[in-house]
Amino acid sequence: MGEKSKYILGKGSGIKSASRISRNEIKEQLLAVQKEAEEERYKRESVEIKLMEAKNQLEEERKNREIMEFRLVHDQKLLKECMMALNDLPASIFNIFTTSTTSNETSCACLMNNNWEDLHVKKNQESQMQKELDNLKDVLNFEKQT
Repeated sequence: MGEKSKYILGKGSGIKSASRISRNEIKEQLLAVQKEAEEERYKRESVEIKLMEAKNQLEEERKNREIMEFRLVHDQKLLKECMMALNDLPASIFNIFTTSTTSNETSCACLMNNNWEDLHVKKNQESQMQKELDNLKDVLNFEKQT
């Protein structure tokens, strides 16, 4: 029986081995596939990085929103308390004038005592608000660091 030839005629270069051409073609295909796989890996990594950046940004925005919501609720509460105090103030002043004795000295002393008490209450409120503000700043700084 006759054997099939493992040689074919190449373009102008004489006779070449058929298996050698196949190996070269396979190597070229393999290199092309490897290059394509590397490009796809690069694209995937790029998309993953962008996704992580977007997740981090969303998390930071969520934290900022929570802090702002907390501050808003707190500020609304303080505003409500101040408005209630202001609403009560005219009645308190009116009561001081109507219930005080006829003595100017007693009326002035009563007014001074009430004003002094109000001043202490306001200072305590201011001190508490400053502490809460400092705590919020600490929380914000901690979150910025993490």
